[in-house]
Amino acid sequence: MRLMVDQDIVGFDAYIDTFNADIIVHKIPSREITRDALMQADAVIIRSVTPVDKDLLDGTSVRFVASATAGIDHIDQIYCQQMGIQYAWAPGCNAAAVVDYVLSALWHVTGFRGNLWTSKKVGIIGYGQVGKRLYGKLKALGIPCQVYDPLVAVPIEENSDLKTILSESDVITLHSELTKTGVSPSYHLINELTLTYMKSDAILMNTARGALIDHQALMQHLALYPDFQVVLDVWEHEPDINLDLLSRVTLGTGHIAGHSFTGKLRGTHQVYLALCQYLDQKPCIQWPLIDAHPISTHHLHFTEHLDQLMCLAYDIVSDSRAFKAALFQSQSIADSFHRYRANYGKRAEFSEISLSLLTKTNQPIVDLNTLESLGFQCRVLS
Repeated sequence: MRLMVDQDIVGFDAYIDTFNADIIVHKIPSREITRDALMQADAVIIRSVTPVDKDLLDGTSVRFVASATAGIDHIDQIYCQQMGIQYAWAPGCNAAAVVDYVLSALWHVTGFRGNLWTSKKVGIIGYGQVGKRLYGKLKALGIPCQVYDPLVAVPIEENSDLKTILSESDVITLHSELTKTGVSPSYHLINELTLTYMKSDAILMNTARGALIDHQALMQHLALYPDFQVVLDVWEHEPDINLDLLSRVTLGTGHIAGHSFTGKLRGTHQVYLALCQYLDQKPCIQWPLIDAHPISTHHLHFTEHLDQLMCLAYDIVSDSRAFKAALFQSQSIADSFHRYRANYGKRAEFSEISLSLLTKTNQPIVDLNTLESLGFQCRVLS
């Protein structure tokens, strides 16, 4: 069998030697994964930058596709089912990292510091892998929240309809799948009408899929309501994104909310397991990998305020500045977008960060419950 693999899939080399001798692996850049290239393949492992549809697969021998990503909207599932092509992906692989991103954004955006942390209501749209984890973190932190998802059962006490959640929430954060058909399509869920339901000083965040928001309507809304704030990690028409919108958002990054190093490795492992199942081969490597955490654990002697810790754990502001600088100074938006993602550094998840807390009068300066609810590993030094 001939297996073609996107060369930017993290950690795949560790699995190659576990395959049977008759499996030939070819690694190529994502932009070279074309229909012509797949004429020489029986299976392919991709990332979200590669749309999988008839244009890519028609006439090829490919009968198995796996995406080392949490989302699957870039795979034409109906076409694959019609053609008998098996497909797999990595649901939840980067959910912890996305939650860390959202919490960092909440903290850094104006109004979420100090005692104001628990005074805002957060509306979660989408109760899948990320939405459920975020809900749990917010509840543990004592932050009031409500949930909207017409397709998934949510905690009854927090369940809300769309208009209510948009009108009552100080923060709206999107975690829905992108769908254009079905009983409740999510394409342009946030549009000219639904934007009018929101508070004039609300904060809108999107770490799911860019087309959940009508970006033209969002531009018009921002022009009318200067106190309205936006945090975007995903964009319509990626990688050719709207620079005017990028200049107006409070925080903007290039589809990296889930790009913790462990999250990437987790995605690779999940598609490896799927491939083994397809090949009827017993997996030789188990999770967690021995080298799954190559980032040095942070043993911070922490004596300052939570602001300092949030920056040390994940500096989302620096990510946003770097992204904006890269795109505004480039002659090719698409090329800069791809380079930003390809060269993104190794980011730890909060759960991988160990804190050694110094105390004053035998009391830690930062509430331990807050730190542990955020996911940090803590010990107190007297």
